[in-house]
Amino acid sequence: DFTRPYYMGKTKPSSLNKNEIQDVILSPNPAYDRFTVAGQEERFSYRVFTSGGILVLSGNADSDTSIDVSTLPSGIYLVEIRGHNNILKARAKLVLH
Repeated sequence: DFTRPYYMGKTKPSSLNKNEIQDVILSPNPAYDRFTVAGQEERFSYRVFTSGGILVLSGNADSDTSIDVSTLPSGIYLVEIRGHNNILKARAKLVLH
């Protein structure tokens, strides 16, 4: 039956309302030493995680502000964007060369 949610183990449905998630663009992607986040209308906080879930970078920025990732090794990262009151706005994959 494809009309009911399917859960594996202790996985629960996300508490995020899909209407609250905004589209963001990380560019360039793949990146080398810097990237920008487009699509945010307000100041936001960001967190960058390794593919293993380890937090490696965090900070605050404005839309189209360049974020320095030159200290991170090449790999695939998850970028989490949070807005006002620390509400999750978006998650996006970032590839670093």
